[in-house]
Amino acid sequence: MIAGRTAYRFTGTVKGGNFAGSVLWTSTPGDGFCGIADLDDDKTPEVVLVQSGNIRVLNGQTGAVRATFAIPGGGNGGPPNIADFDGDGLPDIAAAGATRFVVVNSTAP
Repeated sequence: MIAGRTAYRFTGTVKGGNFAGSVLWTSTPGDGFCGIADLDDDKTPEVVLVQSGNIRVLNGQTGAVRATFAIPGGGNGGPPNIADFDGDGLPDIAAAGATRFVVVNSTAP
């Protein structure tokens, strides 16, 4: 489970009413809005964190920052929208800032 900048490992069972778990990782950037997608088609998820006017792509297994993109026009940014905006078959990342809606191509360097 992902909540902001923290990933949790679930070790309990819902049927048994045991919701035990532990923190898997907490990323260095502050808390923000998050989303999950396999952005590079390697069969492992990345975490998208929109926080303090930036879109950050985190390694889904470790929380390490893989890429950071500034949201132009100010504002902190809203929840990420992850979809294939350009029709290339790969997910892209979008978020709203104070005056702009930005879309980042998942194949961007």
